[in-house]
Amino acid sequence: MTPDVLAGALLEQEICTLPQFSHSHLVTCFDADYKGNTARMLLELADNDLAAEIELMKKCGRYFLESDILMIGYQISGALAHLHALNVIHRDIKPGNVLVWHHTAGVDVKLCDFGVSILLSPEEPSSRTCIGTPFYQSPEMFDGEPYDFKVDIWALGCLLFELCRRAPAFETANMSPLALIARILDARHAVFPSRYTDDLKDLIVNKMLNRDPSRRPTAASIYRWFKRMIGERDGVKAKAKAKGNGGRARSTPANRPPRTRTPRHTSQTQSSDLHSFIQGQREAASRSRSQSVSHVAVDIFTGLPPAVLERMESEGDMS
Repeated sequence: MTPDVLAGALLEQEICTLPQFSHSHLVTCFDADYKGNTARMLLELADNDLAAEIELMKKCGRYFLESDILMIGYQISGALAHLHALNVIHRDIKPGNVLVWHHTAGVDVKLCDFGVSILLSPEEPSSRTCIGTPFYQSPEMFDGEPYDFKVDIWALGCLLFELCRRAPAFETANMSPLALIARILDARHAVFPSRYTDDLKDLIVNKMLNRDPSRRPTAASIYRWFKRMIGERDGVKAKAKAKGNGGRARSTPANRPPRTRTPRHTSQTQSSDLHSFIQGQREAASRSRSQSVSHVAVDIFTGLPPAVLERMESEGDMS
């Protein structure tokens, strides 16, 4: 292992393990081992990475929702702002270096692979090394100019562009490496998909992929932008929901007790799903030797919403 590679591996271990680098959207390293030319690290187990998610979308003929792109950008920019505050440039931001966890409320992502990251110092506030993945490298890297944190902003812009387009921003068919570099140097990216808002396009195309590094925003300002846009979208949804309820929250007059409503069967499909769920729980309960079926059923269902419990009682499913 060369000194440069070893230094990168050690920095990656520090970023993944030291408390000051801890962040909810930076991957965690549980253990590391170095033998000869090999560095082994035990990291968090993810569901996927963004590169695989993009390929899956292409195969399915689908596009990412703008709300998902906003959330992904919000999480990555937050992690990046944290790194930059500690004087670390990632230098290899790309979909393959963003791990993905799916859950019922949406998706969580974490930035990983700090093997080519660099820690800046007051004595060396910039770098000239051309390193990373060509599709996401900035013009100043190819020009051999001194660069700083703004190379990560360019790379993040390329990543977000790719999420929207489902293909790299500067990719064209049968393009040679020299042609790719020429397009990057001229900032001649592909057409941004029209399905997304002008606000998102302006951030990615006009600001993050600006040829002039000094005109690109900081990671912290990008993080605040995503936070504001997500808040505005949530506000619009809340207003639309209130409008559907007559523009105001329903209230019960003080002199009249609340009415008890009989739960409605919204659809045959929901009823069928409910029956399947109950049957599955009953089968699991019947295999238990320490508790009776009825006792287990009570334990299982006490956490369900009252409306669901009432519906099950009315259908005789807990008898």
